[in-house]
Amino acid sequence: MSVRQKAGRVLMTRITDQASGAALISQINLGGVILFSNNVQSNSQVASLNANLTATYNNLKVPGGAPLLISVDQEGGIVARVQEAAGATEFPTFMTHGSANQTSLTSDAFAASAEELLSMGFNMVAAPDADVTIGPSDPTIGSRSAGSIPAQVGNLVNAALAGQKQIGIVGQIKHFPGHGAVNTSSEVTLPVQYESLAQMKARDLIPFQQAIAAGVPSIMVAHLLIPALDNQHPSSLSPAAISLARNDYGFEGVLSTDSLGMGAITSQYGNDPSGATAAVAALQAGQDLLLMPPDPVKAHTAIVQAIYGGNLPVARLDEAATRVTALALYSARMRANKYGSSSGKPALSVMGSAAHKQASYAASLAGLVVTNGPCTGSLLPSGAKAVQVVGSSSTSRARFTAAAQAAGLSVTSGAATVVGLAGYGATSFPSGTTIAIALDTPYVLNTTSASTRVALFGQTPQAFQALVDVLTGKAQGSGRLPVTVNGLQRASCK
Repeated sequence: MSVRQKAGRVLMTRITDQASGAALISQINLGGVILFSNNVQSNSQVASLNANLTATYNNLKVPGGAPLLISVDQEGGIVARVQEAAGATEFPTFMTHGSANQTSLTSDAFAASAEELLSMGFNMVAAPDADVTIGPSDPTIGSRSAGSIPAQVGNLVNAALAGQKQIGIVGQIKHFPGHGAVNTSSEVTLPVQYESLAQMKARDLIPFQQAIAAGVPSIMVAHLLIPALDNQHPSSLSPAAISLARNDYGFEGVLSTDSLGMGAITSQYGNDPSGATAAVAALQAGQDLLLMPPDPVKAHTAIVQAIYGGNLPVARLDEAATRVTALALYSARMRANKYGSSSGKPALSVMGSAAHKQASYAASLAGLVVTNGPCTGSLLPSGAKAVQVVGSSSTSRARFTAAAQAAGLSVTSGAATVVGLAGYGATSFPSGTTIAIALDTPYVLNTTSASTRVALFGQTPQAFQALVDVLTGKAQGSGRLPVTVNGLQRASCK
């Protein structure tokens, strides 16, 4: 590969549409694309988009024959770019899996999600999240984490990765060395992790250590200032943080930055909003894959100029490009082994299949926790056939209504039984709530006096089906809160 080709290989950026994406691939030999919700209208449209982007890259005939990497944030819960409206199965938060703590269910759910992604032409997914959350003072990760028990988080991360590998898609864990114990968001500013390295190794780093031991192919590095490691550079641009992954834990796969367009980086490089300076700094620090510089053309130019200007060793760019190429070839090899061709994939008909919806339902039911109220039998007042639903979003209320009506309940504004929903970011329940349902993290459950309280950890159609099955006594949730919430009757019905 030429220097220009190598510089393109180590970049992964978002695109506006097919035409501009194809032009960018051709202009800078762009080796990676990540799609967002604005790129998604339907599963067939996404499949066509990804096929055209792949063909554009293939036409460049870059030496090595590795495919274009096409990634997406599809964790489940609040971070899912392809949703039911596009024909996908929706999956609950990763905290659901922490509550269920059944690795087989986690593998099944992540395999089902991976199968849908691969059918649309994605060969990489930025999931699962390996962060250990510290609780309600963690504003960024929350339900994206499996919980606050490090080894349990690690086991579930590896189960998710195993499900993805089974299908033939590259999983990328995040956010090394752990984003669940800081109280600000790197989307806005540079969070500071004040704990010692020993403290981090005893909690935050355990899931990453487990995943590395199991052979995780790619790790995304967070934008954090960690004085115990490096009091000058964000961890994503820190040689010390890279050394921690490489030398302390023996990781040999692809290290990626988080988005170089986040406030944590742009606030540090205010004179260069293009991300070009940060892109070169990331490579100098030892990163391999540079995610979403705001101006990928300028970032590409800066990398090439850094090589010819002597500010970036050729060997360092070679190393990064070789690792990213190897990752892309690994994705092709997995597909060849499973589907008979390096470009093989499942049919689009797997999207939203009954089997995938069952995997989503099973995870939600196993993770559901009745923290207050009876553990068995109906949670509705004796003889109640009607309920009112309030709170959260219109989509969540509609999904609850559909599940309740399918179970033979009437949903009416005049009902005495008031099911109050509290979704992402909610700090309280609507007035009059008699049955309180936490759809995201469970911390809000201690803000209500409702006699019946349920941690659901999701707001998918299947999560609401599981909820209604428990409310009516048809099924019993078997989860255990994977985080501490004071003031509740119990953490589990088990």
